[in-house]
Amino acid sequence: MKKHYKLTPEERTKHEQAVKIRRMTDEQLVQYINDLQHDAENAGKLQGVEGFFESLTRKPISGIGPATVAKLREFAIYANFIVPL
Repeated sequence: MKKHYKLTPEERTKHEQAVKIRRMTDEQLVQYINDLQHDAENAGKLQGVEGFFESLTRKPISGIGPATVAKLREFAIYANFIVPL
């Protein structure tokens, strides 16, 4: 481990978070893990399909234009894959 004064801001933030986690009680740790798991499950559901559409808008693929993305999005909404915006 580096000396504390030599840590980058990112390393310092990670260190502070690790110290905070190590000082938690058992009950706090269980709640923290459960919250992380719940957040990951919810993010995974939305991120999968929404992330796909977001990546198509940010970095278009040849042959898939805005009209095709809009049609795919309509189908995803119809099939309950995503919630309408």
